Amino acid sequence: MTPAEFSDGFDQLVNSYSRFKSFDNRENFDSIEFNEYQKSLFLTKAQEELIESLYSGEALEGESYEETERLRRKLSFLNEEKSYSPMTDINAFVPISNYSQFFDVDDDILFITYEAVEVGEETDACLSGKMIETVPVRQDWYHRQVNNPFRGISNKRALRLDKKDNIKEIVYPLIIDKYYVRYIRKPNPIVVANMPDGLTIEGKSAITPCELDDSVHQRILEIAVMMGLRSKGIVPQSQNINGERRE
Repeated sequence: MTPAEFSDGFDQLVNSYSRFKSFDNRENFDSIEFNEYQKSLFLTKAQEELIESLYSGEALEGESYEETERLRRKLSFLNEEKSYSPMTDINAFVPISNYSQFFDVDDDILFITYEAVEVGEETDACLSGKMIETVPVRQDWYHRQVNNPFRGISNKRALRLDKKDNIKEIVYPLIIDKYYVRYIRKPNPIVVANMPDGLTIEGKSAITPCELDDSVHQRILEIAVMMGLRSKGIVPQSQNINGERRE
């Protein structure tokens, strides 16, 4: 769908939920309206929800797992991989450990599917150049488990914590040469019209088409409309995009 088709399709689906109200024994159409900014916002959120559902292995509302797998293959072009060198200017950060090393990753990472660190050449000769498993953890978990020989850090396991913005803190006892990640990148937002008054959708103010495969456009549209209707209290939070009750 083009941005204009997304906008028109949004209106058509929303109108199917419009109600009638009676004044002086006459029925009048009670319209539900969304402006172009709202449509773009919900379409972009729906696109992200769709991708997260597909890549987390969960079935979408009203879809079988087989259909979910088919759609996930359509989005395989979002798979990216990249390696990062350690940051040299780390004075702005308070390390959680003496073994902390910091990395500034790209802001288009939606979520990481695999990560590892490459040990520097000047460290352990047996591990030099090896890729070491890296495990993402929460800070509360780290404090409880860091000294656990089976779950904490070791020469064969690094722990990763998220700092502010795109900063990753990796705790590993040896020098890290590279931090390697495979990830699902965030697609461009869907912007159905040029935004007025300095408004932006994830930094975009000009018309921006959906870059995902055409086969998922209708699903994005349906999810976006349901999000919009829920925001106005038109349908309950427990109702899915097919009108059925969610558990």
